[in-house]
Amino acid sequence: MSSYSYSTGNDGFRTSRIQCGPLHRTRHYDVTHVQARYELLTSPADRSSLTARPGKTAPRLLHDAVLLDVHHSTRYFDILADPAPQYLNGKDYPAARPAQACDHNYALNLSRTKLPGTDYRPAAGDAFWVQAVCRKCRGHIHIDLKYSPTGRRPCPNNDYPLHHFVRQHAATGSEYTFLCSSPDCGAVVNLKYLQRLVTDEDVDLITNPKFLRKRYDDAIEKHGAHRGFILATEVSTLWKLRRYVRDSLKPDGIEKRVPLENKRYLESFAADCDEIFERLGFKKEVQEDDVVWALPQTDPEGMDGHRVYLENWDMELQILIDQFVERFKELHPCADYVWHDARPEMSRLLSTQSYSRSASSKLEENPNGQDHPYYASLGAMRDFGDDLIIFAYERQVDCDPQNGAYYFDCLQDLAHGRQSEQMVMKTSFLEEQGVVGQKAIAEAYGFFSIDTKSNLTDQMIVDRYKSRMEDTAASQRPVARTMLKRIGTLRNSRLLLDTASDTIDNYEQALSWLGAEKSYPDDSILTLHTAKVADNPDAVALARKAVEIIAEERNSDPLRSWLSTGEMRDSKMSVDDACAHLKISLKDVDETMLQVVFENAKSDNPGWKTDQAIETVTKAYQKPQEGPKHDPASWPVGLTSHGNTCYLNSLLQYYFTIKPLRDLVLDFDQYKHDLSRGGKIDRVGARKVTTLEIRAYQKFVGDLRHLFERMIRDRGPSVKPEADLVCRAFLKAEDTETQTATPSRAGSKTMGSDSSSVTLGDDHAEHNVLSNHPKDIEMQESTVVINQATPPDSPTIPSTIHDTDTLDIPPLPPRPSPTPVHQQTNLAKAEEAARQQQDVTEVMDEILFRLRCAIKSEGMDPQEEQLDAFRKIFYMRTSEKTLGEGGKVTSREDSAQNILLNIPSQETDIYAALDGIFELQTIEHGDKRLKQYKTLQSLPPILQINIPRNTYDRNTGRGVKIESKIHLEETLYMDRYFEWQDTKVMDRRKATWGWRQRLDQLRAQRDLINSKERKDGKASQPDIDGPTRLQAAAKFIRAVARNNEALASLDLPPVELDESIAKDLDALAEAQRIQLNTIEEEMTALQTRISTNFEDLKEIKYRLFAVFFHRGGYGHGHYWTNIRDFQNDTWRQYNDEKVEEFTKLNEIFDAKDWQHGTPTYAVYVKEDEDIAQLVQPVCREPEQPMNMKTEAREEPVDEVMQDAPPSAPPPPNYPPPKPQTDGNTKMENGTSHQDTKW
Repeated sequence: MSSYSYSTGNDGFRTSRIQCGPLHRTRHYDVTHVQARYELLTSPADRSSLTARPGKTAPRLLHDAVLLDVHHSTRYFDILADPAPQYLNGKDYPAARPAQACDHNYALNLSRTKLPGTDYRPAAGDAFWVQAVCRKCRGHIHIDLKYSPTGRRPCPNNDYPLHHFVRQHAATGSEYTFLCSSPDCGAVVNLKYLQRLVTDEDVDLITNPKFLRKRYDDAIEKHGAHRGFILATEVSTLWKLRRYVRDSLKPDGIEKRVPLENKRYLESFAADCDEIFERLGFKKEVQEDDVVWALPQTDPEGMDGHRVYLENWDMELQILIDQFVERFKELHPCADYVWHDARPEMSRLLSTQSYSRSASSKLEENPNGQDHPYYASLGAMRDFGDDLIIFAYERQVDCDPQNGAYYFDCLQDLAHGRQSEQMVMKTSFLEEQGVVGQKAIAEAYGFFSIDTKSNLTDQMIVDRYKSRMEDTAASQRPVARTMLKRIGTLRNSRLLLDTASDTIDNYEQALSWLGAEKSYPDDSILTLHTAKVADNPDAVALARKAVEIIAEERNSDPLRSWLSTGEMRDSKMSVDDACAHLKISLKDVDETMLQVVFENAKSDNPGWKTDQAIETVTKAYQKPQEGPKHDPASWPVGLTSHGNTCYLNSLLQYYFTIKPLRDLVLDFDQYKHDLSRGGKIDRVGARKVTTLEIRAYQKFVGDLRHLFERMIRDRGPSVKPEADLVCRAFLKAEDTETQTATPSRAGSKTMGSDSSSVTLGDDHAEHNVLSNHPKDIEMQESTVVINQATPPDSPTIPSTIHDTDTLDIPPLPPRPSPTPVHQQTNLAKAEEAARQQQDVTEVMDEILFRLRCAIKSEGMDPQEEQLDAFRKIFYMRTSEKTLGEGGKVTSREDSAQNILLNIPSQETDIYAALDGIFELQTIEHGDKRLKQYKTLQSLPPILQINIPRNTYDRNTGRGVKIESKIHLEETLYMDRYFEWQDTKVMDRRKATWGWRQRLDQLRAQRDLINSKERKDGKASQPDIDGPTRLQAAAKFIRAVARNNEALASLDLPPVELDESIAKDLDALAEAQRIQLNTIEEEMTALQTRISTNFEDLKEIKYRLFAVFFHRGGYGHGHYWTNIRDFQNDTWRQYNDEKVEEFTKLNEIFDAKDWQHGTPTYAVYVKEDEDIAQLVQPVCREPEQPMNMKTEAREEPVDEVMQDAPPSAPPPPNYPPPKPQTDGNTKMENGTSHQDTKW
């Protein structure tokens, strides 16, 4: 190899094995210092600086640290802090350090050093340090090493044979901080360089022969020669001063006084050196008429700063004595003093004492010779084995990917120079993977006549490539594509790589080929397709493929329709969708005015979507009644909505599928609380319930039983819940007991689809033209009056079909006239309550509360909470752990019927959302901040997970719905959240907490780069990243500068702009883009670790059973639910009166588009239970149609709902609690739900 101007000094990096005894004494001060530095470094602001920086392996770091002389550094290059300059053949390479720099020989400061034992393997949270002083320049170096408390595998290990350190931030003064790039290690090393304490002026004052002669002469003149004064020498003076300092460091009890009239003091120091003694902490005192120096008092076991100061003076004075003895060849006054070489201890501190070395390094005659610059660029050493060279290369590429091409050149050149088969094979493998070096990239840029420093955009390069291809022979086109691929690899440009491959295989490539963005609507995609085909008729097939890929990715029916028929149509457009597009409401628009509405829509918003919306609405008015599509014996019935209660229908369908709940409701008399024995002493929902509530809610269960019977017996395809059921589901107990007076069920009408929906009273309301057409009934903010009367019902189960020919029907008894005013008022109240509770979770909590109030108790828990059948089905037991001072852990147990997740602020998955509940939290406890986390102690057969969506926007002062996607798992394992005796699971959880915290930091950093705030506080242009905005700003500034010529022609003054602004913006944009790429890579790696950390824990297994969906905004929209039938291995969608098989399972697990809706509630069933005994969606015994000739129908008999006794007192403590929403409601243990987030 050639010789380069690159010096490593005379003391090349060498390590040796040494035997180490017990650890040196540990001081509290040192631990606190290192811990504080670690916490400072790992704060989000500092740790984020790890991205996009090259690093050094531990041996290279130590080599450079020992080589560095902070007092004689080069002007433009810091060998320790700065990346090694890139070496280019034929160009001068900068010197690593100036010629006058000290060739350090560090000696160990034993009292300020803590090292691990000889065979000790570092563990998470360990802290070690070394302090040393140079025996030549007397400069001090402090090296502190702290292992991350969350590090699972501190280096070195099988994957990371050495630490690889990346500098974190530029600290003040001569201080350097590095972080190990291994995500499982996280060790932090801090290096601090301190100037010598004994200055040159001090040395001259103490040892200058002229000054010593004058002190001698003054002493004889003042005291006479008879006292035996001796002319002091340089060495004797330094030795006396060192003895005074050492006496100051000795334990108390030793005489610590130096008389100023002492002849040895006078001949060596006299009054000339008072300033030095005062600086050392000596104080003048009067003792028996004599003036003396009182030596400083220090604690031998303490770590006060003054003691450290004196210790450093002691070592520097010893070094000066050694130097003067060597210079004047005098007898050494303390020849027994032993120096300890610090270099081996530094090596052991950084775990570099026994790394793999190349065989040739052991035979080198000059091991301290200079290294090739490529070693420094890789952060490696010349004596590294081939495997360590490859390791160093991989770490550099991971930490500094933008310079990956240069690092590949380094590896390739060293592989050939070392004639290493292993390294040559590695470079060949990388080349096959598309990795290229700078030399190859320079060749690629040169092929297109582009300067490597050019700021051409990717699109400009593509344009130049296409222009070149037009004039390139067919035989040379593969070469051109290869060159473009190299540039694309360097820039990490999908556009360049796709252009080079000239293929379309994914969504991004299809958009890029058409020149579209993700935000472009479907009709714009077809416009671009037409333009592409017009420009290049040979690209018809490729253009069609692009549209096909986009259609599949977007799940776009309009594009699929265009591909198959040539016309755009949306097969998923429902009546609600059509009305939303036309901005109308069917129930509010007069049919005679529809044509006017249609004409206005065509004028304001022409296009295929408007035409289809008009067609859909028109069919809604004209569509005839359809018969059942499925066999009634094997298909569930739908539920017709009363208006704003589609979420109630979803909940009723869900409860019907839970077999234990359905059986209990159908056999309610067996479980009913006996009111003849009085009220309940148990608490329900952490409070006492009144007899009035129990009576009202038992009637509610009776209504529910009747509905379930109809859902089993009616032929369908749908039934309508009764008005009483709706009222009792939403109103308070006193309202339903004192005002409702509804005709009761008396007969059965089972023929046809209308048999379950005919009501008494205002019959014409049921025959309105709109009621004949099934549709999604969207919840509105206006009030809807529900039909007044109650429909007839099927017989209860078990039932007997009576022979109508022999049935003697008695005459109807007199009955009181209905009270339409009360009934209508009651229904209006129910409608208002429904509108205020447009959250399926709130209604679920209320209904379960009513069910539990109605049934008898099976006992009480320690909090006097009722034990019953419903708690066995839904309730889980949780434990909240609070970490107090001194490691004390306080546990608080609680029970909950569901897990309440946090509102998802960004795209996430069910495990990440659960982690947000069970992870380590910081809570305020008085004036203290404590850590807290939750675990599960028991789990129910049916696990309910609440996914809240509604929140409050402080900027607008309005409620908003959060649409962020949440991925649901088909199989959910809860082992990671369970409270096991084995602590290994807890250790994994703690590691995951750390990874998630880092992931949040990276997301915040990415969002900060990409965010753009508007005046109203909202983020705008979400699809435009930060670098693109900066480039657009630079482009605008250049455009302004070019317009100055036009301004001059109009005699207008030019716009003065600094030309460097645009360049600075471009540079900043490029730096941000690189940073974003690095952030995304680290985020991907962390997400992989998180997703695989619990892969082997699969004992507690749940399977997804039901998902509630909502489509719409805050305060309005539509609910439906998808429920799985395990017995028939199918999913069904329950959408009010429509129950259909649902095969697009990706819309359940990964709902992301508006038409998919957003999941608001997920239900899982435990697999180790008998699933068929837990959930049974199909429970049908439809009645057979009776012979029309012999059919006899009973006249309906209305049973008036009884009023509560007038003397009954108002019910206390009402309304019932809402466990999931009311933060003030008390739980079983007396604490509020605001404290326990379930």
